[in-house]
Amino acid sequence: MDDGQREAILMRTVLTFLNQLHYSPKDINDEFSTDLYEFYVNRLDGTRRYLTQSDIDQLDQYKAELDNQINAGDYTFFDLSVELL
Repeated sequence: MDDGQREAILMRTVLTFLNQLHYSPKDINDEFSTDLYEFYVNRLDGTRRYLTQSDIDQLDQYKAELDNQINAGDYTFFDLSVELL
């Protein structure tokens, strides 16, 4: 099993947990994407020490697309964020 398959299984497990076991499940939509993006970028570089504005601009293009990427098993955004960091 390669890393991409592992990431897909992990993401599906997390989504299953959110949708079935969480006390207040969220729809996986553009609003979810935006909330996830803000949370993730804040945790990635909340002190604003490592990512430049250019880096953030690159990540911003995925802000409302994370739901689509998650559902498709596409980790372009997450791979890019790790690469930029």
